[in-house]
Amino acid sequence: RRAAAFLRKGAEMGDPEAWTKLGAMHKEGVGVGEDLKWAAECFRRGADGGDPRAWTNLGVCYESGHGVVEDQKWAVVCYQKGADGGDPKAWTKLGICHEKGLGAIKDLKQAIEFHRKGAEMEDPEAMFNLGVCHATGKGVVRNQKRSAEHFRNAAEGGYSKAWFHLGVCYEEGKGVVRDLKRAAACYQQGADKGESKAWLNLGTCYEEGRGVAKDPHQAAECYWVAAEGGNPTAWNHLGLCHQFGRGVPVNLERGVECYRKGADGGDPKAWLNLGVCHENSCSDFENNLMQAAECYRKAVEIEGGGREAWIRLGFWCENGLGVVKNLRRAAAFL
Repeated sequence: RRAAAFLRKGAEMGDPEAWTKLGAMHKEGVGVGEDLKWAAECFRRGADGGDPRAWTNLGVCYESGHGVVEDQKWAVVCYQKGADGGDPKAWTKLGICHEKGLGAIKDLKQAIEFHRKGAEMEDPEAMFNLGVCHATGKGVVRNQKRSAEHFRNAAEGGYSKAWFHLGVCYEEGKGVVRDLKRAAACYQQGADKGESKAWLNLGTCYEEGRGVAKDPHQAAECYWVAAEGGNPTAWNHLGLCHQFGRGVPVNLERGVECYRKGADGGDPKAWLNLGVCHENSCSDFENNLMQAAECYRKAVEIEGGGREAWIRLGFWCENGLGVVKNLRRAAAFL
């Protein structure tokens, strides 16, 4: 509160950066009550005073509709003003807008150029975005080595998501020499910064002994943190741990609960395992073939559903188990 009071005095004395910092405090509710409308107004006053970061923050408000009426085109205008004033984050935001066609014409080459400008000004998010583009060949020639370099720079610059991607590079040998110990170390770095995907992959490292000593209990702990962080695949892994006693006591009821949460989150393997539980009467489930068939159907509808779900659904269509017998559909699945 004292910091906000000092910033308010500085702002009223004509310091545009003070308006920007005051807006950030009200936007996040740090030391003051959260007030998105007042935050946007503070950013506007900072922008009018010539602070480029204020223009960028005001653009974020218009892009997301926080404290103002959502306006993607005006967000781009704000980002351009911020970029012209020398704010690296503004170049990154412009790149994202052109990459996705938000308030601007979709133009991947232009997006790459903006990301590059942000990266040259050491914005870690811009470095990360360049890494993704080089990894996928989006707007540039695919180059795994350059991708890994960008991920490393972004990670060392403090962009937490980059640690997970750098870990994948080391785990799969993409653009770097394959090194499972380094992969696990990268996942640990990302996990320490709250990245659920990093927690998930760190869990598989501990479960399978890849780059670290095999430790089923530690693996289950990692899956739990990732699942609580909203990762549906982690719920499936945690379900397997509970169902088969991997690092935790066997608890079929808890396993089924985890599969259900993973399925609700859209994980195809969770749908498959939930179907198997219906089929085999796991926990207190009734032997419900119709429910099992529905689970298998949902698994195959999701990209990456896996061959096992296709085979099971095909077999059931062939034999009329839980579904109407349909040999033509069975042939399509099998």
